[in-house]
Amino acid sequence: MDSATDQTILRHEVAELTSRLSFDALNNPMVGGLYDPVLGPIDFNMICPTCHQTQKECPGHLGHLELPVPVYNPVLFGQMLNLLKRKCFTCHKFRVASARSRVVRVKILLLDNGFENETDQLAELLEQRNGVEDEPPQRTFQRQQAILDEYERLALSNSKRKINGKTQLLRPLPRFTEVTREKLAAEFLKGMKKKCENCGAISPAVRQDANTKIFLKGLSARSRKVNRSKNLTVTSALDTIRGNVSDKDDEGMNGNDSESEMEDDEDAYATTEDSSSLSKYLPPLEVQSQLQLMWQNEDGLMELLYGDRNIANGRTSARKPDGWRKFF
Repeated sequence: MDSATDQTILRHEVAELTSRLSFDALNNPMVGGLYDPVLGPIDFNMICPTCHQTQKECPGHLGHLELPVPVYNPVLFGQMLNLLKRKCFTCHKFRVASARSRVVRVKILLLDNGFENETDQLAELLEQRNGVEDEPPQRTFQRQQAILDEYERLALSNSKRKINGKTQLLRPLPRFTEVTREKLAAEFLKGMKKKCENCGAISPAVRQDANTKIFLKGLSARSRKVNRSKNLTVTSALDTIRGNVSDKDDEGMNGNDSESEMEDDEDAYATTEDSSSLSKYLPPLEVQSQLQLMWQNEDGLMELLYGDRNIANGRTSARKPDGWRKFF
């Protein structure tokens, strides 16, 4: 789903709405209000000062509001929530192994650049054992990474090619390829365990409240014990971006554990239930920061799945990968 960027909106808008009032004392539209005349006439006998057309002929014009804090895009709220449910709140990646994420990324790159047959070939090559039944895992990993390197270079081989001095943007995908791409992404997002396969942390569950608020549920004592044993903590993404993470923030995101609680036996941990009182509210700015860190740590996969295909495929350098903005 494509959405207008901030730059696109500002390029086409005709007014910034700054007034809380829509009409003055004489019931005339306020400049900078919701009914600013430059946005279009509101009466039959008015002429639009922007396009100089009557109310019947004026198409209406775009204005914008500068919001002091991020506001969720209601159309994409459910999609954003599903994304948060699949991320690790410690390493800020998908909770599947990075090697698997890379396979999906390379396959999507191949599809985007017209290499449908090579996508099938890649899947077959990754499953081959080269005639070795008991191939060591490290050897398998190295061989698969070499294959992925080769196919990634193939997928991006045309990204720097220019015609008349201009890099060619990607064409719209054929419907069959688009469906294949969607299925590939859906299968990848489906199999997410609670425990991260990258850092080993157990992330808190995410819940919503009326499509306007997002909460992190408190971790059980068993899960907190697992994270503490590996020195893993759930920290504020906003503080991580700003570079001022503190122990106090760690306690707030993970819940407080007393020494006596941490010394309880396994049976006690098995029966401990999460309490709704331990849920932590995530402000929109924190949610935005959580998504930003995913875009930074997932090596281009996030932009392929949710952002601009041309940016993710190296076809344009006009903007940095910022597909997370569409959710706000």
